[in-house]
Amino acid sequence: MRKVLDLEKLVTKYNMNIKGVIHIGAHFGEENRVYDALNIKNRIFFEPLESNLSVLEQRLKDRFPVIKKALGNENKKVTMYVEKENRGQSSSILKPALHLIQYPNIKFEETEVVDMARLDDLGIDFTDYNFISVDVQGYELEVFKGAEKTLKQIDYIVSEINKEELYENCAKVGELVEFLSPYGFKLVEEAWVGSSWGDGLFIRSLLSMGEGVKNNWLSDYSKNITSQRGEDGILEKIFEVLKIDRGWCVDVGAHGKNNSNTFSLITKGWSGVLIEKDKQSLDHLKELYNRHQIYIIDAEARPEGENTLDNLLEKTPIAKRFDFLNIDIDGNDYYIWQSIKNYSPTIVVIEFNPVSKLYDYLQPIDGRGGCSLTQLIKLGKSKGYELVATTSFNAFFVKEDLFHKFGIKNNSAGEMITESNDSYGNDKTLYGHTRHNVPADV
Repeated sequence: MRKVLDLEKLVTKYNMNIKGVIHIGAHFGEENRVYDALNIKNRIFFEPLESNLSVLEQRLKDRFPVIKKALGNENKKVTMYVEKENRGQSSSILKPALHLIQYPNIKFEETEVVDMARLDDLGIDFTDYNFISVDVQGYELEVFKGAEKTLKQIDYIVSEINKEELYENCAKVGELVEFLSPYGFKLVEEAWVGSSWGDGLFIRSLLSMGEGVKNNWLSDYSKNITSQRGEDGILEKIFEVLKIDRGWCVDVGAHGKNNSNTFSLITKGWSGVLIEKDKQSLDHLKELYNRHQIYIIDAEARPEGENTLDNLLEKTPIAKRFDFLNIDIDGNDYYIWQSIKNYSPTIVVIEFNPVSKLYDYLQPIDGRGGCSLTQLIKLGKSKGYELVATTSFNAFFVKEDLFHKFGIKNNSAGEMITESNDSYGNDKTLYGHTRHNVPADV
């Protein structure tokens, strides 16, 4: 059935940032015109019926992939009830019920056997897709059940919704709300056709996440471009939440391209200050970056003395308030962040010891072993920052006045850790230091 919500107006109203659309039950691709108007670059269309598919493919002209499958919660062949009077828009996997009474002119006189699959089982990389449009005549809940992994990276859903049983055993709007709520989705718009069916807009509301959504939800966005443990993807999501498109980054212990949390940003046009003491790494950095607004500093950042981060940054044109600070020097990371007095990054990513993450451990300056996650949380709070994510050995902090945007109810170390067997340096112990219990308030 036709869409009754005006997506273009909704994008403006809710400031939606749609990166890509997964369109399920595409019919003839009528909404593609709207996607063009919104300049949505990534699109994939699912349509199982032969008669619809030929029109859809002709309309898209090979611009976007079309997959000939119905979607649900099983991988099997199913029989669809097919009608022609409404150009196939009312065809469904479910047997028509009240629909026959409300629309007596629409006859379901044919059937067609089609392939059905679970969205999660198709092996498609949906990293660049955060919007689902689904219109499958009462079968929407089964589609969502087969897309539980994919839903974790979706921000917006437009779905057909039902108040009555137009099709036998079709899910009602309340059932969709109940199923999607643990994923953080809230029904924010409804548009009804008569009293039985319509469209609904669901938006992932970070402030209303239920108990079913973990506090370290950003870890679901893990993705590596050049990072080591998914940091690139988590940062991309943080920038999206904070509406940071491009800015300045500082990388202390910049190394080079491999395992870098800043390389992908600089290739997208970010300006940067890269601090490195190793000569071989410095030469590599100079080969990688040879353009305006990239400042490579040959120095070892120190907690005190001439080479504090404050003093090193004074040699560059970076503003006192900048966007992103990355600290990865395998030791004095804690003390470098602690020493900063004159600069205020919006986001800080800093390494901790994954062995000691739940212990209240801090090496002495120039010692071995780094520090625990609990120590970083306490330092962050003292400097006006809150923890929003972790990977195996990196912690992500944002300014405390921005923390509410992430909808995290509990950002204690125990809630935010990511399980791993990674070691710190070349040793999986705390180098002989005593492990302490986690303070109750951390």
